[in-house]
Amino acid sequence: MSDKNLFWAKYSAMKALVTAPESLGPAGGGGLINGGGGGTGDVLHQIATIGGVHTFSPTFVVDGVVAVARDPLTLISPDSNVAFGRDVLGIPGTNGPNSYYNGIPYFSVSGYEPIGNSEFMSPRSSGTLTSSIR
Repeated sequence: MSDKNLFWAKYSAMKALVTAPESLGPAGGGGLINGGGGGTGDVLHQIATIGGVHTFSPTFVVDGVVAVARDPLTLISPDSNVAFGRDVLGIPGTNGPNSYYNGIPYFSVSGYEPIGNSEFMSPRSSGTLTSSIR
């Protein structure tokens, strides 16, 4: 380290319980937050960043930053406890053999809000890992 160098690092985390209501309430539909599915889930958003600056002269400075973000989510839709298509509507093949495929079947008509569970399976876990170098 010298007067010409500066290095830094940062880590931040946010743990939250998130809830996204479905657009048609008990009839399902898409989630009302960011176009995702409806339901309740746990999220632990994490960001780690390191950076540095080197001053070659008062008019020539080089800096760099490397960041990694991780955004895992576990989502449980409100209708995940009932095989609604198979047991209530009597439509064979609409719900699978376990709770991951439960819920109201998804019906979509062009130009209208879809009815049913827009998630392909629930509960589900997903994660996003992004990185950037500047």
